[in-house]
Parts: sequence; C-alpha cells; structure tokens
Amino acid sequence: MKNMKMYFRCHTFVTMLLLSPAIMLASANNTIQRFKMIKTNQPATFQSADERLAGVHYGNKLKSVFYNYGSIGRPNTEPSFEWPSGSRHGYAYEFGLIIGAEVEDSEGNALHIFSEALIDGGDRSPGGKVWGWQPLAGYAAAYPNENIAMSNDPNTWPDNWSEWPGIQGQGTVSADLESYWVMDDRDNSEFDYYPCPSDSSIRGLGLEVSCRGYQWGNALDEDFILFTYQIKNVSEKTLTKVVAGVFGDPHIGGPGDFSDDWLQFITKNGMDSRTGKLRKVSNVVYCYDHIDSENDFAIPWNELGWFGIQFLQTPEAGSGDELGLTNAAAPIYGTANGSPSMDENMWQMYTPGNFSTFSQNADNVVLAGSGYFSLQPGDSATLAVAYLLGRSEEDLLWNAENAWIAYSNLCTEELPSVNILSPLKDDVISETANLQWTTDYSGNIQTIDIYYNNGKNTGWKELAVDLADNGSYQWNTSELEDGYNYRIALIAHATDIAGRNISDYFVINSPTKSAEPEILLQYPVNENSLSGKVNIRWRAGDADGDAVSLINIYFSQDKGNSWQLLKENAGNTSSYLWDTGKLPNGKYYSLKLSVPSGGGEIFSEPSEVFSISNDYESISDSTLVHVYGGGDGLFEVNVVEPGATTGHYYQVTFDDTSAEQTTYDVFDLDTKAFVLENVTQLNDNYAGPLFDGLRLTVDDLKRVSLDEKNSRWISGNPNVNMQISTLNPDNCLPVNYELRFFADYVDTSLIVNPQPIKFEAWNTTDSLQSDVAFFDQDGNGEVSIGDFIYPLYYVNGDSKTSWKFEFANPDSGETVLPKAGDIYLLATKKPFSCRDVFEFKSPEPITYIDQPGSGKYPQDFHVSQNYPNPFNGATRIRYRINRPCRVQLIIYDVTGREVVRLVDRFRPAGEHFQTWDGHNSAKQEVASGLYFYKFKAGDYISVKKCLFLK
Repeated sequence: MKNMKMYFRCHTFVTMLLLSPAIMLASANNTIQRFKMIKTNQPATFQSADERLAGVHYGNKLKSVFYNYGSIGRPNTEPSFEWPSGSRHGYAYEFGLIIGAEVEDSEGNALHIFSEALIDGGDRSPGGKVWGWQPLAGYAAAYPNENIAMSNDPNTWPDNWSEWPGIQGQGTVSADLESYWVMDDRDNSEFDYYPCPSDSSIRGLGLEVSCRGYQWGNALDEDFILFTYQIKNVSEKTLTKVVAGVFGDPHIGGPGDFSDDWLQFITKNGMDSRTGKLRKVSNVVYCYDHIDSENDFAIPWNELGWFGIQFLQTPEAGSGDELGLTNAAAPIYGTANGSPSMDENMWQMYTPGNFSTFSQNADNVVLAGSGYFSLQPGDSATLAVAYLLGRSEEDLLWNAENAWIAYSNLCTEELPSVNILSPLKDDVISETANLQWTTDYSGNIQTIDIYYNNGKNTGWKELAVDLADNGSYQWNTSELEDGYNYRIALIAHATDIAGRNISDYFVINSPTKSAEPEILLQYPVNENSLSGKVNIRWRAGDADGDAVSLINIYFSQDKGNSWQLLKENAGNTSSYLWDTGKLPNGKYYSLKLSVPSGGGEIFSEPSEVFSISNDYESISDSTLVHVYGGGDGLFEVNVVEPGATTGHYYQVTFDDTSAEQTTYDVFDLDTKAFVLENVTQLNDNYAGPLFDGLRLTVDDLKRVSLDEKNSRWISGNPNVNMQISTLNPDNCLPVNYELRFFADYVDTSLIVNPQPIKFEAWNTTDSLQSDVAFFDQDGNGEVSIGDFIYPLYYVNGDSKTSWKFEFANPDSGETVLPKAGDIYLLATKKPFSCRDVFEFKSPEPITYIDQPGSGKYPQDFHVSQNYPNPFNGATRIRYRINRPCRVQLIIYDVTGREVVRLVDRFRPAGEHFQTWDGHNSAKQEVASGLYFYKFKAGDYISVKKCLFLK
C-alpha cells in the first residue's frame, strides 16, 4: 500500500575517491557539442530476469539505489534518492526510463506500446512476468557479484574488461563515479506486435538502450546524478512516432509525506510555470513540498529540499533541433493516467504539448517526456537526464546549471578558465567588496555569472548574471547576514562552452550587526568509509573578529541518534588526528564539531553517515572451531592490537532465552574467567567490545529461513517439484530434516487419518526421528503429486507443525516419484542459539622493538595463512616485517610455474596485507585448484598453500 512506504539502510559499499577533476561546462542558453555513446564489443545476449542487478550511486551528496533495468530508487529500500547522503531524507519513491511508440499490429491496427521496468506499478503479465526493460548479459561480473558495473570497482566488471569502457574511449573515466549497463525490451510481449519478423521471439518495440550514470564529488557538482540513455532501434521496422522520458513518484519530505507534493516546470525556452520568470536553465520539472503543519512530519520544513528532473539532451526533431521538454504532468498515483501499465493512457499523457494534468498538493506521480521523433532500423537517439536536489528553488536551479555544465564536460576539451583574484582566503569584507577576476580562452567570453554561498547550509544564491567580462564587480554586502564562511563562484560563458571557478572562504562583517561563532566541518564530509588515522579538518571563527580558541569533537555510532565526546577543548588548530582503530568497525558513524558560546555550544552540520572499516587480520579457520550448534550467522575473530593478544584459548557461548535479543559471553579457558558477558552486538552495524587485543564480529540471522541452495535430493533421482513452505515464517523450527523413503512401512502418520507410511522424517540437527502428519490427498497410501507432509514437534505435550513438504509436478520432463533409498534434505539457515559454542585460540602477542627515530616495529618477520581459505572471489594475505626491505609475494601453481607476482618492491617496516583475486599476471581468472604463495623478505622465506574454488 502506498501509505506503507518505508526505508531501510543498505550496506555502504567501497570508499569513493572524490577526484575533483578539471571542471568543464557549457552555457544553458547555447547549443553544446553532443556525444555519441561508445559501446564495448559485448555480446547482446539476453539476461534472464532472475539475474537482474542492483547498485548504489554514492559519488556525492545524492545517493540512490538503481537497477540494470532502468529503475532508480526503490520503495522500501534505502537509499532512494537520499540527500544529503546518510541523512535518511528520501525525496523520491522510484523513477525510471519510459519509451513509447505508435506501431501497427499484425492486423494493421494502430496501437501504442510503452516499455519501462518500474518495480512498483510497472507493467506485468497476469502471471507476473515483466513487460519491459531487461538487462543484457556481458556488462557485469558473473555470480557471485551482485552489483552493476561501476568504474571504481573492477570486481564488478565482466571478465573480458581489462579497463573501463569510458564514454571518451577505453580506459577513460570522465566522472568520479560511473556506472554502465545495457538493456532491451524484447520481453514486452503484451501486444500482438513483432519488431523482427525474422525472429518471432523478439517482442517489445525492438529497442536496445545503453545506459550510463555519472557523479562528481566537487563542491559545484555534488547535488545531482546524471543518467544518459542511448536508444537504438535494433528491430527490422521503422518507428515513425516515438516518445522518450521518465516516469516516477516523488515524496518530498520523506516516505510518510507523499500526499502534498507540488509540481512545476521550466519550458524549453526557460519560462518558469510557477513564477512566470525567465530562467537561465530550461527543460526542468521540479517538485516541492506544500507547507502543511499537520502533514509535514517526516522532515522539518526548514530541512526540506527541492527535487528536480532536467533533460540535458533530448532526441532531435526532423528539423535537426532538439525536442526538449514537450510534456509534463502530475496525475494521481494509481489512477489510469498515473499508471505506467496503461499504455493507451500513457500515450495521451505523453502527447507533445500536454501540460494539462496537474494534481497539485496530492499523492501524485511525475511524467515528463520528449517526442515525437523517429528511428530507422539501426538509428540511435540520446536522452540525458539529471536528477537534482537543492535547498530552495534558487539552489535547485543553480544545481541545474551546473548539471548542464558537467554534462558538456563529458565531450569538451578546451574550456575557458576563470581565475578569482579577489576576495582571497580569510579576507574580511565590510559594506562593499570589489570582486576581481581574469579569464583565459582562445575564443570570446560572452558573459559572466556570479553566485555566492554563506556556508550555513542554505545553498547557492544568484548575485549577478549576464555581466560583461570586464574583470570586476562591486558587491554591496551591507544587507547580508554576517558570516565567517562565505564563498563566490564565477561562470564564464563562451559561445558553446563555459568555464567556472570557486573562491576560497572569506568573511563578511558588518560593524552594525552581531555574529555568532561558526564552525564548518571540512573533512570527513561526504566520505563513505574511513580507516586508520583520519585527519579531521575544520574551519572555525567569528565574523566579529572574536577569537575562537576551543573546539569540541563528537562522534556517533548510530546515524546521529546519540553522540559521544571524542575530544573536549581541542585547540582551534584546524585539524585533529583521529585513530579510528580505537573504535569497532561499523556502518553508521558520523562526526560533528562545536565551539563554546555563551555557556552553550554552536554545532557544525554533522558529516554524512560513514563506515569505519579497518582491515584487521582474522584468525585462521584452523584456530576457530564451531564446537556445537548449527547457527549460520557470521562469526569472525579480528586481531585489533597484535601486541595485546594472549595466546589463550577462549570459548564463546550464546543465550537466546530472552525474548528481546540474543547475547554472547566470552570465557578465557586458561584463566577460567569471563572476559565479556551479555554482549548484545549480534549484527554487523559495528563490531563487539575489545578484549585482550581482539574483537568479535558476529552478524546473526534475524530468523530461521529455508536454505534454498542446499535443500535438494541428496540421494536418488526423483523428478518432482518439492515445494517447501511454512505456516508462520516468523516461527520456523531451526532444524534440518531428511525425508527418507523405504520399500516397506517404517512409520505411522499421526493426527490426520493415522496410517502406515513408507517414509520417515529425521531431525538431523538433533539426531532424532520426528513424528509426521501425512495428507494423502488421493488416498492411495503412497506419496503422490498433491500430497504434503508436516514433520511434528511438541511443546508441553501439544503437537506443532513448522515446515511443509508438498509434492508437485516437475517444471520439465516426466514425473518420477520418490522410491526406496531416495532422501530429500530440507536445510535451514539458523540464528545463533544456546546450542552454539565456538572455541578459538588467540595468536601469541607480537613483540615490538624500538628503532630510534622510526617508532616501534615488529621484532620478527611473519606471513599469515590467507583468509578466507578456500576462497572464491578474493583472499587476503597478511605479513609483517621488522625493517624496511624488499618484499616478494608470488603465487605459483602445483607445477611450480609462476602465476602472478603480487608484491615485488621495497616496503616499510610494519604490518601489511595483499589481496589476490584469483587472476594471473595476464588478468585472466585461474582454474580451480591448489596454489602456493611464497613470501620472501630479507633472508626470511615462507611458503604456504591456498585453495581457489570457482
């Protein structure tokens, strides 16, 4: 139901490097050079729906899950257009690419087909089959990878990619974070239309779409995501009338505040439908929240942003001009005009010139399109869309201009440069500021635009636009709020491109006004993951000139719900070195700072939520034993302080008798004393408490569930579809069963028509036979199709049911019922319980020696057993050296041939690790099997085995 929209956090992925490349741009009022999408030589093989993938774009302040079938955002999945990243403030339920065309069916009748793949409300067959975009194979790494190909993570690439297939050519990356996939609509079999008469299996419109996502992390481009779609007609028919656009559901104010959104638009000519003003940008649809004190409960009004969709490039009309935004509407969610599955209604809504259906202050959806255009077989057209966020309409339109600029950056080489001469860093401005700049460009600079930002999280504001490039501007600041962290940005427009620059921080101080101290956190701000020693940086001061000498630093482990003091009364030195290794690894950290003022504190904006992910050595499988129980959660022992370990044996037991939560205790078997008791940390939000140089990472399952991968026939070859279900998924018995079949009667069915039966159910977790209830539907006394079985268990003498075995016809082939000797295993995934006991041996403590002038280093050389081992995907090898020396770490196969040289260089003294991903020196994946790694450091040599399994 719509009013049940909720969000849940998903894993933060890898650290994203914000590179802040040279900034390139173009005027929003001029035609820019356009690009053609570059395709790699990948096979256009259809990928089945059960292999559809998700990814997360997290390259700046806007973070959102997206899918390789065109949907961006996802109801009930976080992050969904979350801004700022980590705030849990979502602005859209889901958006996706939608393309329609007018065609003729086999009878010559005109009909309209739309292809999309929205998760909620998308077009489906009566049986649930997706009628819309499906991904093509060859554009992502094979299983077990579950992510869309991302530019910063080669583990997500197909095996035959050795470098990123950038828009500017192989090996080029044009943004700080990029994604890439290809999809088509051959599964859209709703209508009697065949785009390729030579192949009747291909349905839909015969379209293939190459999709790319782009994000930049610099201060000017941090509030939008770009997606480009190259739409190619791969059918054998001409599509004479096509429309392309987006369909989505905004919810400004969060998932619970979706019934009072307003929608407006800015035309191709720049006319703003809300204000009647002529804007610098064009082709924008934007949404904002209606102020209603009764309903605006999800996010306080003063924290709400504005959400926008901007067409940066659209297909061309017959004249060669871009079509631009040709329709926009906001019908009610779930109505005929507000449902993408209603093709004929969509055709009317996406008619060029339709700007008439606006259900404002309601639970509306957004339709925006560009059409009509035609596509001959083999022809392509490009649609480029920016999803924008801003603090206000003014800030949103500033981001729209920068999105346009960033898009032109993808193909422009020579750009105007802007050098800001005044104000400089820490300049103090009173009354009037003389802004000065120089530009450099081989062509003609036409106009200069100036914007400013006060550093108080209110966004960018327009100061002056369309100025002559005379190098100076007199700025009257007397009416502005005093501030310590002002900046200006300049955009220099040429004929079809532009350049821009941003100043350092300066101060505005009006003598007649009073200003409070300010503090601005500068690092970490947008980072996704931190490790090691982190240099926290800030800017703090008072526009009145009063000294700010003390700083308080706080951190949160729970997304900012509670805060702990990290450093009190630190000097205002602009930085503080934070050793994150003192804290447990976790996913929901945040930082904020304060300056004391008037007996209280003035706080900075908190950082976005980040993870602390220090790479600690895990003890090997040989020293960790799951002694009792069958819990399937993650259990890992990490060595955090190698010098503090004891070499003792430890036992870990669990207590699940509390209805609230399971806990664990750690008992030192050598000292006969508990070192930890009643630890509640049984999820991977952050690791457990530190003890004897160790931390446990325990990620428990939330409930018992069916292990579908391992539930199967383990003996015999019946051909039936065994359907496993349960009456109450929240109360499943945490045991495995074997259903064993015999030639003679071996048990009796209880409760339902007691009768002798030729099978028995064994609870293999507890090694005991279970009573069963057999529902013999046809009464033949044998297991047949349609029959089902309940193993029974007892509570206070009363029989209970949990798992249900039901026999159904096979998906293919002739039915073969089970016979004597056949065994079916029902495997479950189980949380930890009081049955589970782990034991492990702590490593011996590492002795460190002092080296004058160089600090403390290990006393000896050592290389650890790789972990995990065996491995599939990647494994980690740790080593330590007691002095700077040349290190070699080489993988060999069983014949002694060198596979890959992982390390061959001088390394500093200390502890290090190296990852091997199962590829050889030619970047080809090796075969499954046994390998050796040889570690050499100085005179120390060690050889160990590792096992790679595909």
